[in-house]
Amino acid sequence: FLAIVSVEPDVLRQLEPSDLGALGHHELALLEARAYENLASDVFGIGTGTFAHEPASAEHAPNVRVIHVADGLSTTRLLQVERWRSLAPPGTPLLAAAPTAHTLLFTASSAPLDVATLAYLARRLFAGQSAPVAPAILRLAPFGWTLESRNDRPDPARDAALEAVYGGGESD
Repeated sequence: FLAIVSVEPDVLRQLEPSDLGALGHHELALLEARAYENLASDVFGIGTGTFAHEPASAEHAPNVRVIHVADGLSTTRLLQVERWRSLAPPGTPLLAAAPTAHTLLFTASSAPLDVATLAYLARRLFAGQSAPVAPAILRLAPFGWTLESRNDRPDPARDAALEAVYGGGESD
């Protein structure tokens, strides 16, 4: 799910499918180049620095981290691959999810509990929000993000154990 950013003149937003249909191939290529320029700049406060993140649960899942974004451009941040690489030591797998327009989840841990927690929280946030994106789990590869799992089917036994830890609904 490629999110492209547009500036009109001082507004940052994700393009809608109807926008893409209205653009020709040439205009879309120019817009995509402009989108990457915007991401690299700090004009909107998302282009530089480290992503501010916190544990999903300091007690139960300190290795699963959450990034909350008020601007609704969570998926756009996935395009900043080099910034993501800085969040994991070399050789450590980095898994991420963008379950809503306002939330990113990630872990640099391959521990089964951390991976299961990431998947569970991504599905739960995706299902319970007004701005869902996808429950999919992505893996950062040398060339960019790859699909690790569609994460669209619950694991009843695992989810029951995690539900006991996390309880009721999660908010975006």
